[in-house]
Amino acid sequence: FRSASKAAKSIGLTAFLTSPSLKEFAERVSGYALSQSPGLQVICYHPGDYVGPHNDHHPEEPHLRDGYVDLQITLTNDDVAHQSLLYENAGLFNQVVDIAIPSGVSVSHLPFWHQVTPLEARPGREATARRWLLLVSFIRNP
Repeated sequence: FRSASKAAKSIGLTAFLTSPSLKEFAERVSGYALSQSPGLQVICYHPGDYVGPHNDHHPEEPHLRDGYVDLQITLTNDDVAHQSLLYENAGLFNQVVDIAIPSGVSVSHLPFWHQVTPLEARPGREATARRWLLLVSFIRNP
């Protein structure tokens, strides 16, 4: 973990993900005033990787009880055939979006139920198919 954090700092990734301009972007899109110190995650999906149904609700944590804002940057190589995000609308898992796009940015107010389907590689490209997710989680200011 320390070497990954060190590498992220050395290439400027940590500075970018914690930059005032990225925070301001998330605030403008979400409509919320957000904390100065976001949580950061970098996730690399390989073929077969997925995230099961969950809602990211943490009522036991006072600062998260009313939700928080996630900014997600996705970067997918050409070897990925498919991966989807399923999410709730009106209490049902009835929405789906393709997240195996070359690049994209999303901003979400959590909690809500969602899941990520297994990453599928293009035939013969299983060894190199990857989707990277840069995840920045902001606590809402009161």
